Amino acid sequence: MKAGLERFAGETTTLGRIEELLKDPIGNLKKAGRPIMGWLCCYTPLEIMLAGGIIPYRIIPEPTSDMADSYLHSNFCPYVRSSLATAIRGDLDFMDGLVLVNSCDGLRRLYDAWRTYARTPRVYLIDLPRVPAGVALGHFSETLIGFKEALEEGFEVSISEEAIGEAVFLSNRGRRLLKELYDLRKTHRLSISGSQVMHLVKADMVLPKEEYLRLLQTLVGELRDGAALRTHLPRVMITGSIMEASGIADLIEEAGGEFACDDLCTGSRYFWDCVEQDDDPVLALSRHYLSRIPCARMMDSDRRLDHVMNLAADFDVHGVICYTLKFCDTFLYDIPLLKERLDARNIPSLILDSDYTPGTMGRLKTRIEAFLEMLREHV
Repeated sequence: MKAGLERFAGETTTLGRIEELLKDPIGNLKKAGRPIMGWLCCYTPLEIMLAGGIIPYRIIPEPTSDMADSYLHSNFCPYVRSSLATAIRGDLDFMDGLVLVNSCDGLRRLYDAWRTYARTPRVYLIDLPRVPAGVALGHFSETLIGFKEALEEGFEVSISEEAIGEAVFLSNRGRRLLKELYDLRKTHRLSISGSQVMHLVKADMVLPKEEYLRLLQTLVGELRDGAALRTHLPRVMITGSIMEASGIADLIEEAGGEFACDDLCTGSRYFWDCVEQDDDPVLALSRHYLSRIPCARMMDSDRRLDHVMNLAADFDVHGVICYTLKFCDTFLYDIPLLKERLDARNIPSLILDSDYTPGTMGRLKTRIEAFLEMLREHV
């Protein structure tokens, strides 16, 4: 993350301050003097942690799995194996807890392995239904109440409905700022690149939220009022599973393309919808997380694919990259359905997969360069 923001230095005071914070995100979390809790899936109810004075920290490990290969099979999700390897090495020993969601089989198995081999003192697992209404909504609401009570007991804190409401208000503020940042990319070209925008989204996941949102609000104002960087380059969208860094976005821009938008859980799906204010904040959270823009593990695939197609139209993209990690079956199943829709609108697409290792980048670079060469005929 740090490398992608190095070009921010000296551009504005705000960007420079964000870069300084991102040089040592863990150190800045520790300075806050509050418990730190790791999370991996964007279906995690972050507001409940925030309401208890706990800082959420998204685990986005460096691409490596060497230390985890003896504990999880090699055909497991490489993101899951890299996360476990990071924990076994002790790089996550600063965390006071971890919450996982059973959003896929890999994360369910990670819960078992983490409790056995890592040194995190408190590890929680949240059950996530696959449909957003009916019995599932009631079950998920009860699950979140159980999670709240577990945090209260484990961290010796009190989490009131009022505190959850305040956390919802804070999180919604961040969602709106990030959404405005993306909306600016529709109306004109920002003075910063698409890959830099991705880093700003990730910063919201790994820095103390209150301090970062103050900087983000100032930055969005500066970008709104600043000069636009207009280009006539092929505009590319990325959709798929978790993207470990902005490496692919950087490859698009280095090859002469413009990274226009994304449909990723490390990008727009993290913040796209706000939580509705409600007298029952836990029920509001339940509705939000079950009905947000779905990822491929949810039943509502048509809604997800409609959203992807709407993004492609709204951001005026010339081509779409469908990106998955190896063994991510849920997203792999969706690709033929998405490609059919893209073909019907004459939007070229490229399917890429990654094993979450640095060695993959050379192969991806060659394929992206060829894809952009083809897209230039459509610009």
